[in-house]
Order: sequence, then C-alpha cells, then structure tokens
Amino acid sequence: MSTLMKQLPDGRLVPVDDERRTVVPDGQRVRVPLVMMDGKTGMSDEDAARKAAARQGYVNRLGDAWKSPPPQRQPQIGDERQRAPVPVQQVGDASESEAYRRYKARLEDGWRR
Repeated sequence: MSTLMKQLPDGRLVPVDDERRTVVPDGQRVRVPLVMMDGKTGMSDEDAARKAAARQGYVNRLGDAWKSPPPQRQPQIGDERQRAPVPVQQVGDASESEAYRRYKARLEDGWRR
C-alpha cells in the first residue's frame, strides 16, 4: 500500500497520520495514487462488448475494402475547367525575385514596426 501524502502551505509533502486520515484541514491537499482518484473506474461488460463489436466491424470493412472498388464518378458540368493545367512561374522570374525581396525586407524590418 502506498503512503498518502499531504501538501503543507509552504509546499512540503508530509505523510498523513493514520489517525487523521478522515478529515483534511482547510487549505491543505491530499495526494493519492491515480487508482484512488474519482471518476469512472472502467468499462462495463456491455460497453466493452459494444466497443469490441464496433472495432471488429471496422477491421472487417477495412480488410474487405479491396473487394469492392469505389464507383466511378460521373463527369460533372465544369470538370474540364477543373482539369485545366495551372500556370506555373519559371524559376528566376522577375516577379519571384521581387516577392522574395519584399519577404526578406519584411523579415529584416519586422522588429522596427
């Protein structure tokens, strides 16, 4: 069994006396091991069974996913615009060097603002 400790106002931790374990004086705290903390202590059998069934269903769907490929998407109006190539700037463009110069100036002068 672990020893219960209390924290004094000055921050020191001291063991709790056996005869005084029932009441904690005002302004003091009691530290206990995590297993003694308040809260839900565990899952019920029903919750555990539901969780196990849900996980098994997920694993089964994941394992069988290759057996049925996703349906092909029908072309929609405007698809040709979405597939158009995006213009790309060439490395060394004047606009790129200007953008880099502004970026560098903003970093260098940021502390002055």
